[in-house]
Amino acid sequence: MERQNLKQICQTLGLAKADLHIHPGKTKPQKFLHYVENKTDLDVIAITEHDTIEPALKIKELHQKGKFRFEIITGEEITTADGHLVGLFLEKTVPAGLSAKETIRLIKKQGGLAMAVHPLASSVLQSPTDPAMCGIGLGSLILLKNDLDIVEVFNANMRQKQNNYLTGVSNKTCLNKAGFGSSDAHFLSFIGRGYTLFPAPQKRAAGSVIDDLLRAIENRQTAIGEKEWTFLLFIRYGLYFFLPISRLLLYTLLHGRRKNKKEN
Repeated sequence: MERQNLKQICQTLGLAKADLHIHPGKTKPQKFLHYVENKTDLDVIAITEHDTIEPALKIKELHQKGKFRFEIITGEEITTADGHLVGLFLEKTVPAGLSAKETIRLIKKQGGLAMAVHPLASSVLQSPTDPAMCGIGLGSLILLKNDLDIVEVFNANMRQKQNNYLTGVSNKTCLNKAGFGSSDAHFLSFIGRGYTLFPAPQKRAAGSVIDDLLRAIENRQTAIGEKEWTFLLFIRYGLYFFLPISRLLLYTLLHGRRKNKKEN
């Protein structure tokens, strides 16, 4: 019922719906595309796997061979030395471990857009492979203000509730960028749980809504939304993250916590 009502509202107001922070993981491309097509009402999605663009390219290639009602943006969630960034409209992988400034430069070199994801978030757990299990801190975001294009002000991860509020306030008062909501989905049923609405004249004209998306980013004409949690989704979420978090907890207990640069 919620999905149908929102769909009718979007059609009436001429809005499109996007989720620009999705991790396909090990899901097969065909299954992934089938789910987005039949189980969501998204008009635009971005594939943003950690530190590689290869899954996005594979899904995009299959998408171009079929007939789907939604459009795809190829991207990557990049682990920088200062925190995580998402690069959108990429054609090749941006290497991990560089400074946020240099990472954005490489994103722009490809003609891409830079999005700060789950900003201000900091993990208390240490990863043996991830040098910055967090978002970029406010001080660094302010320094990067002229380079950033988008700020993720709502991340559907249940651990981000407080950070979402602080990020929203920070964006309105300090950054003044297009604010986006996204799912940060790591499994299918989480896709679209956080999303962004934007004006889409091309949707009615059966054109590319990506042009409308770019215009909305430039003019900061976006609104965020979220789906309600269900009991089954809550259980699925817990089961998915139980083992990875358990491994990180054990690693942190054995090696101690390593401070992130933004905390120094």
